[in-house]
Amino acid sequence: MYIIILTVSLILASCSNSSGNSSGVAAEKITDSHGVDTNQNPFTIRIDVLSEIKVNQPFNVVGTLKNNTNAPIRISYGANLFTYQIMDQEGKPIEQDAEILLAVNDIGFETELEPGTAFRYNGEDHRSKAYYEFTMSEPGTYRVRATATF
Repeated sequence: MYIIILTVSLILASCSNSSGNSSGVAAEKITDSHGVDTNQNPFTIRIDVLSEIKVNQPFNVVGTLKNNTNAPIRISYGANLFTYQIMDQEGKPIEQDAEILLAVNDIGFETELEPGTAFRYNGEDHRSKAYYEFTMSEPGTYRVRATATF
């Protein structure tokens, strides 16, 4: 079993005025794969570059798993291939409002990753949006931690 963790930063530099209007926000990628040399690691995970994030507007986080080897690799995974956590500048988790968190993680999927190819799967049909859709209520700098488990 592999578990790979990636952390990137989101910079929400906009402000929301009293009428609720907010301006666009850019996200900046700070690090990926914790600086691991991809020539030594068979897999790399990345988070799609997040742009146009607005305060109080939901956005999706999408992870990819890349095969860095010269051979195909078959992986088995569940609905929780990627899990995400949003943290503030101090590293404290930001709780998301979710009425119901539903996931069926014991589903067994399998796929083959060809050399150099990337694979995306957020489990959209098997778990609640709250696992990959987030809303930030305050402008600021946040970190997104992605974990791939397969």
